[in-house]
Amino acid sequence: MTKVQPNFTWQAFEGNDLDQKNQFEFTLGKQYNVLANGINATIDDISYFLTERATGEAWIDQKRIYTRTFQGLVTAFPMSVGATISTLIEAYGSVQDTIPLTTTSYPIPYVDPNTLANGIGIKLSGGNIQLVTNGATYNTYTASITIKYTKV
Repeated sequence: MTKVQPNFTWQAFEGNDLDQKNQFEFTLGKQYNVLANGINATIDDISYFLTERATGEAWIDQKRIYTRTFQGLVTAFPMSVGATISTLIEAYGSVQDTIPLTTTSYPIPYVDPNTLANGIGIKLSGGNIQLVTNGATYNTYTASITIKYTKV
């Protein structure tokens, strides 16, 4: 990933030295705001979207990292990722009984501390994101899964 390098040009203005200094400061400030807004909208934005988008980060092999969130009933999974994934970097999420939450929510991955056979996990296989559930039935729950990955 390369660093942002501002590129400023100097243009001479008619007037005294103070006029030229004020004009340069105004131009510099304006370009800084454009640059800062562009960076903040891509790198520092940690919002979640149902569509794929680049995070502004790079993986150890310098490939761009993408993120996407999936949401639906547990029974709606598997869902197609829609991208040829090179490396799965992170997968996390939650399931909850209703939206808005009324009773119960579980983080994913989850293992029930009272009944170890009950659990929920995430699996990426064949271009699909899958929820793996054991023991308890979570069929009426809504799942929200976020993945980060690089593409081939």
